[in-house]
Amino acid sequence: MDLRSHNFHIAFAVETIIGQDMIPIHDQDFVEWVPHFETTYGDGTSNRTIISSHKCTKEDYAKFSDPTLADEESVNLMKEKNALFCLDENDKFGKPIDFNVYKGGVKSRSLVLLYRPCVPRLRTPENNATEKCLMDEPDNKTQL
Repeated sequence: MDLRSHNFHIAFAVETIIGQDMIPIHDQDFVEWVPHFETTYGDGTSNRTIISSHKCTKEDYAKFSDPTLADEESVNLMKEKNALFCLDENDKFGKPIDFNVYKGGVKSRSLVLLYRPCVPRLRTPENNATEKCLMDEPDNKTQL
């Protein structure tokens, strides 16, 4: 079954709660969130398909169904804080991502969100706008 043909859309956010405040954890200079499909076949073999993601836009939100009354407040808060990430429709080569659920020899296919601390590289004028996991020039050795 092709999930996209059934208007399947998903967004994710990773947050922590401090006191009564919900704080998004999405500083791309420190952590990386790696969504991927993990498919396990009947013979025990498996594979992963990495899915790129981006900050959700108004256009993305327009594709979603309205949240339930119970979730409406928290979803709106996440939108206001720009904390939601949406899955890309195409891979980095422009090929549409396979959002099919398989029958037959496939045992399961699940969507996994991997948290990965990044190893920062020095921020430069050339990479500042295009790369993630960057740090500024340290003032002294103790910042390293």
